[in-house]
Order: sequence, then structure tokens, then C-alpha cells
Amino acid sequence: MPKFKFQDVSLSVDERVNALLEELTLDEKLLLITSVQKEIPRLGIKAFKIGTEAARGLLVRPDRRDEVKYPEAPSTVFPEPIGLSATFDAGLMEEIGAIAATEARIYNKEGKSSLCLWAPTVDLERDPRWGRTEEGYGEDPVLTGKMASALTRGMIGNDVKYLRVIPTLKHFYANNNEEDRTSDNSSVPTVLKHNYYLKTFEQPLKRGGAKSVMTSYNMVNGVEGICNPEVTNLCKKEWGMLFSVTDAWDFVENVTRHKSDITHTETIARVIKNGGADIITDEQDVVEAAARSALKKKLITETDIDNSLYGALKARFLLGEFDSDCPYSKVNSELLLCENFRKTAAKAAEESIILLRNRHMTLPLREREKLAVIGLHSDMNFRDWYTGCSEKNPTILDAIVAKIGRENVIYEMGNDVIALRNAETGFYFSVSEDGTFSCDCATINETCLLELFDWGNGDISLKSKYNGKFLCDSGALADNGVIRCTSDEPYGWFVKEKFSVEKCGRECRIKNWQGRYLYINKNGQVEVTDAIKPKKNSMFSVELFSSGLDRIKKSVTEAHNVLLVLGNNPLIGARENYDRKTLSLSERQQALSDLVLSLNENAILLMVSGYPYAVDKHFHTIVHTTHSGPEMGASVAKVLFGEISPAGRCPLTWYSSENELGSIKDYNIIRTESTYRYYRGEPIFPFGHGLSYTAFRYSALKLNKKSFEADECCEVSFELKNTGLFDSDEVVQLYVKSPAFSSAVPIKELKAFRRVFVPAEKSVSITLSFDISSLAFWDLNNNCQTVYTGTYEIQVGASSEDILRTVDIKVHGENYSGLDVKKAIPAANSWEYIGIEFLTDKALNEYALLENAQSSITFENCALNDEKNVEIIVSNPSTKTKVFILEAERNAVLAEIDVPTTGSLSEFKAFSASFSPLMGFHKLKIKSNGILSLKSFRLF
Repeated sequence: MPKFKFQDVSLSVDERVNALLEELTLDEKLLLITSVQKEIPRLGIKAFKIGTEAARGLLVRPDRRDEVKYPEAPSTVFPEPIGLSATFDAGLMEEIGAIAATEARIYNKEGKSSLCLWAPTVDLERDPRWGRTEEGYGEDPVLTGKMASALTRGMIGNDVKYLRVIPTLKHFYANNNEEDRTSDNSSVPTVLKHNYYLKTFEQPLKRGGAKSVMTSYNMVNGVEGICNPEVTNLCKKEWGMLFSVTDAWDFVENVTRHKSDITHTETIARVIKNGGADIITDEQDVVEAAARSALKKKLITETDIDNSLYGALKARFLLGEFDSDCPYSKVNSELLLCENFRKTAAKAAEESIILLRNRHMTLPLREREKLAVIGLHSDMNFRDWYTGCSEKNPTILDAIVAKIGRENVIYEMGNDVIALRNAETGFYFSVSEDGTFSCDCATINETCLLELFDWGNGDISLKSKYNGKFLCDSGALADNGVIRCTSDEPYGWFVKEKFSVEKCGRECRIKNWQGRYLYINKNGQVEVTDAIKPKKNSMFSVELFSSGLDRIKKSVTEAHNVLLVLGNNPLIGARENYDRKTLSLSERQQALSDLVLSLNENAILLMVSGYPYAVDKHFHTIVHTTHSGPEMGASVAKVLFGEISPAGRCPLTWYSSENELGSIKDYNIIRTESTYRYYRGEPIFPFGHGLSYTAFRYSALKLNKKSFEADECCEVSFELKNTGLFDSDEVVQLYVKSPAFSSAVPIKELKAFRRVFVPAEKSVSITLSFDISSLAFWDLNNNCQTVYTGTYEIQVGASSEDILRTVDIKVHGENYSGLDVKKAIPAANSWEYIGIEFLTDKALNEYALLENAQSSITFENCALNDEKNVEIIVSNPSTKTKVFILEAERNAVLAEIDVPTTGSLSEFKAFSASFSPLMGFHKLKIKSNGILSLKSFRLF
């Protein structure tokens, strides 16, 4: 007989959770409200940590919440998520999810991993300048949703009673810029909220294995992520989520960054009362104090605490923590890093490679022809912050040499080799074996030589040619701010091997990773100053010892083929906290490109990066791989030399310039014409693009029927023939072009895809299917998804632009009737506006802030039927103003409304006026003489 009722396995899980809540005292409950749930010895409940990163396999590294620190431990490492998405292989994703979860179970037994994994990141990447692009799955909600759903299904396992782990979707939602992310507001029109941004959370929660959600740093329409009622109303009540968790420090930042609340007490009350995040990731003392204060002030109740804890406690039961028969608790530790896991990682790396261009059929290469391999990315295997540890990290160069022999490879990294001098004394800096960096040489010798790594945007690293270590501002107390050559690689949350250079004529000043000036101290060593201005002895001279470009010239001219390997360092430049400013290559990389092309016009460009670039149109052959871990080198070599045919596809549009994009902070992709769904320009490479070493022929499409009701499924069948000489995968893609009854309707939308292997000169039968309900569009009149009647074009092909077969279907649904102006039309129902920000007050009234007299907000397809009056619900914080309602196409004034001050931005009142009657669909525009908050309008 169990000691406590919650231990009784004959009860249902919900009964046991309720029994546990009844058993816990209030003080004990308050020990469970953060992501490090404390032990409850009285009940035999152990401490439980919520959250271990698992973006591309398990990350086994202690974080600030771990009381016991341990060395970083190895795990199976996969390509970056954007590379996983490029595989378009949902079955592979399920395997990867199972591996990450299995290794989490193994390390959990050692106290080194949580069973609540923070992955996948399903934020839609509508702008490729986002610093965390490598963490996501691309710009399309169907691709992201299906790949994430498969990953999470693999994570949870297939036991009928228990879950292997709890996957957590990041970050709910409209989180796609790093600059000011903890204070920014993402203004999201209602149609995009439901047709785009929320879709990638809905699918894994309803159809995948996701059971948890992490809230985002940003606000959405003025509501902070941790306070967003949609977390409960949608994720929990409609989509089946168990619990939500805040991002790190987001609770405190509600006061310090968003400045939405004055005290943490107010914040926790709003989080709980709004139905926002359940579990807080901030420190226990801060959160517990706030909760006690809120309870004392009767802003929340113990029942509110119970509701917040319920889902997380249920998760612990489902993970088998309190039972002895959970099969996942008996995991075989020998599975860790096993050969089958490595083979899956290798398959993922191979499938993620995209052949972007192969104009002259330069690829595949012949093994016996001499190859010049150029660029630092060919001999470095970079990790991003969320990458697990690998015991071996062979490079692309290693794999090529292993493939064709050292005698057939000419390698040149292309970095300049320099010497640094004290500009005042003229003496050179040297490096000793222990890494001491001193100004003590009158002439250059081998100890003075430094390899210059130019990362772009003024960021550099320096590596000693003498001891092979990087110059580093370790920040260690023992170093006293003195810079030494002691680091193996540029790596860390703070990359202390990164420096920046300020040119001052022929000389320069150097700053450390914090932007603090370096100077030469009295001992001739380089030190960091706390002073705002540079110290007197802070000028350096750079002397070029060996030009990387000159060495490249020699290497290229001696080889038959040239492979130029460029890309990004995932921890320098664009990364978490930092967005890209441009899509262009860095100055240095562009110089390398220009030089190599001038010497060999058939040079191959291999991009190793976590995001797209505006690559040079003159390259005839371009291949892309993400940072793929220990299997990257071998997979690239297999593709280059034709051992396998590439078949990866672009999960993002490759734009020709950042000028093709709007502001990175503008989430209205209709207005900015972003992603393949709305972009009308000519991309370098479109969404879904990717080539192979063979050719495919698509036969005519066959349908299971030609006319459909909204609750039916459409099946599209065809024959796919490999007409070439290479066995190869092909990624077949099905898009649908919907009737353009609104400008918010996408140009086309991906609805189904499949990666299929086809032997050379063979055919396979393909059937792709999609639910007609997936054609639904958000109905602004009834606040629901609605399938509209009309003719829909099915497009099947090899990319969003390479459409090879089409067929029309008839869909019987609801007739589109425009915007019902007799109902109050919320401001966020607009997606055509200027000078507008969507906000929400603390009473959860959503409104549009017209910032000035130049602001306007427009509503299309307003169904007018001789209405003679208009009512607006507005708030005016300024002096008396006049509001105008115009027919937008003719710019004709239909109504004028005088609005006196209401005293604040959100003291909403109704004002009416006569309206010039019209018939039919019209576009109505609302303007004001000054600042104004518009909640809604209606005609009558």
C-alpha cells in the first residue's frame, strides 16, 4: 500500500496529480514554481530540473541553474536545425528525436540532463538576417510544422503510458529578431497570426509530440510573451499543451526591460491571471518572493498556484518519475554515441547538403585531378552555442585528403600572417610557449607571427604561429586583465578571442570582446583598460609578413580545380543577441571570391553557414552545407566526388540583397512582401530549390477526385522517373494557389512534400495528400478558420518556382463575403497600414496606435450596403483631434469625427458621425490629425 495517495498507480494520472497537489503545503508548492523544482523530502520527491537544450542533439553542459558543475560531456551531434530542415525528410527527423531523447535518458541517470528538452525552435524565419537563423526550420509553416512534429514524435516515444522526454517548442511567438528582443513589440495582423505565426506551434502540439512551450522574450501586439493569454487559451486548452516555461530571466526583464510592471509582484500576478507562462526560469528567491507578496496582497490565490503547477507535475508523472515500471528508465547506456546513432547523424549531414548551382556540370569532381582547397572554413569545424560536444571533429579538408590523397590537394587557408608592433617603441610582440604575449623583440622572428582571422564587420581573431593558440582576454582574475595566447578556439557565450580594430591612419587601436580598449602596460604586455577613452600607450602597428591573397594566387594556378570554402563563424557576427545587418559576404570573403574567380572562372563555391548569403552570381557552381558537426567533412566529400547525389532543398529564400527585405522588426510579411508566400521579386535561389546529379521527369497528375468538400482529403498521384545515370533522392513538393479574394492570400503555399529515393533510369509511384481543411483562411468576421469556395490550382514540382505539373480542383466551402462592417472591426484586422503599432492595455484591449498625422490604417474588402453612420472606439491622449474615414482608392472623405481628449492611450470611448453611403466591396482608410488609439470601428 503506497504511503501517499499520489503514489497509487491504480489511479489515473490526473487523479494522482490532484492528490499530490492536495498533499503539498503552500510553502512546498512555492518550491516548485521555477524551472529548478526543489526536493520535497517529506513526500520523497526529488529535485527536478526543467530544461536541457537539444537543438541538434542533446547538449550536455552545466548551466547557471546547476548547483553541481561537471565537465561538458559528448553526445551525438547533428547538423544545425536549418540544415535538418533542408533535408525535407520527416522520417529522419523522427529518428533524430528518438536519439536525442535516448541520450537524455542516459545522462539523466547521471544527473547531467533534464527530461524536459528545450527543442525544437519553431519560430518562423521570415527574415534571414535573424541572428538565430541556424536554430530554426525556415520560413514556411508547413515545412517547419511537419519537421518539428516528426522530431517531437521521436522524442516522446511510442509507449502507451509513459513519455521518453517532454519536448518544448521555442519561442511562443513572432520572435525573429535579436536586437532589442527583450523590449521589442512584434506587431502582427490577425490574419498572419492565425495563418502563419501560430501554425508552427499548433501542428507539433496537436499532431506531434510537443507537450510544452517556451514563451518568447518579445511582446506581441503589446502583450509580453510570459503574460500572453494565448499560451493558455490556444496552446493548453485547444492544442493539448501540458505546461509552458519562460525564457531565461524573462520574468525579471518584464520589470527591467519591458518596463511593463513596477514590481515583480505585479508581474507574477499578471502572468498567472492572464494565463501566461506556468513555470518561471528565473532564480527561486526572486520568483518565490514575488509569489508570496502577490498572495499576501490577494492578487493571486493558492488555486492559481495549483493551476500553474498542474501541467508540470503531470509531466513528471508521465515521465515515470514516481513509478517503477517506466520502460524508458531502463535505457541501455551502451546506446550513447553508438554506431547506429553516428550513421543517422551522417545521413542527416549528407541529406542536408544543397547543390544550389551547377551550370557547367563541374560537379561531381574527378578524384585524380589536383584540387586547390581555399578558405579557413575548409579546415575548421565550428560549433554554435547549442551544439553538443564531439570527441572528434574532422574538417572538410581532412575528408577530402582522405578521399583523394594529400598529393592531390593544395590547401591554403588564405589568412594574412602579421606581426604586431608597439607604435611608440617599434618593438614587436612575441608569444612564448606558455602564451605570454610581450613587446620584447626588436626584429621579427617566428615567435612574432600571428595568423589574422578576419570575421567581417571589424571583428578579428589572432592565432600564434608559434604555439598554435589564439590570443584571448580570458577575464580570469589570475591574468589581471592581461591578454595571453592560450585559447584553443574562438568559442563561448562570450567569445573572448574576438577583438575589433579601429584604424588611426597607419596605426590602429584594438578593443577586446567587450569593446574595451587594449593598451601596453609598463611590463610590455597588452592589458585591458576600464577607461572610457584609450590610454596613452594604446597604439599598435600592423606589419604584413605574408599575404593570404598572394598565397592563394599561387595555389589556384597550380591546381586543375578550385574549391573556395566560405561561410560564417556561428558565434561571431550573427548569433543569439546579434542580427546580421547585411546578406553580403564580408569584405575579406568578397576579396577572396573576386580573386579566385579572376584566376579560375569554374571555381566551386562551398558555403558553410547557418543562413543564406547574397552570393556572387558569377560562380557557376555553388554548394551549401550548414555547420553539421563531426560528419560534415565526410558528407561534403561524398557529394563533391559523386559518391552520393545531393538532394537538399532551401528552407529559406535566398535574396539578392537586404534591400529586398523590409525592416527586420516588421512582422507584417504581407506588407514587406517577404518569404516565397508574398515575395514578387527574383531571388537568387527560391524556397524549396536544390539540384542533383541527375534529372527527373514528372508524369501528368492524377486526382482521387476533382471536386471536394471542406472535410475531405485530396490525393495527388504521379509517376516520377529518374532519367539520368545517378541514383538519387528527389524532393517532390506540392503547392496550392488559392483564389485571390484578398491581398492577404499568399501567392502559393506548400501543402505536402516527400523525399524519395529513385534509382537511375527507374520510376516510382508518388502520392501526395493534404486535407482540404488545410486550405482554410482566417475568417475575420467569425474569428475562425474557413475554407472558401473556389477553384484552387495544385502545383507539383521541384521547388516553389520550378513547377512541373498543375491541375485544378473545385472546393465547396463558404462563399467569401468580405469584411462585415456591421460588426465591430478590430484594428488588428488590418494588414495595410503606415505609422502604426499594435498594442494591448492591461485590461487586454487590443488597439492600433496611430502615431501621428501621417499614420493611416486601411481595411480592404469592406462589404458596404448603404450604411449611413460610423462608430469608432478610440482613445485620445492629446488635444482634440479629427478622425477621417476615407474611400482609399479615390481618397474620398466619407466621414469626419471630432474626438476630444480621453486622457490616456487606453481610455476607450465611442464616437459616431454620419457616413456617406456606398455599395459593394470598398477599401476604407482611417486617419487622424494627431496621435490616436483605435480599438475598432463599425458602420450602421
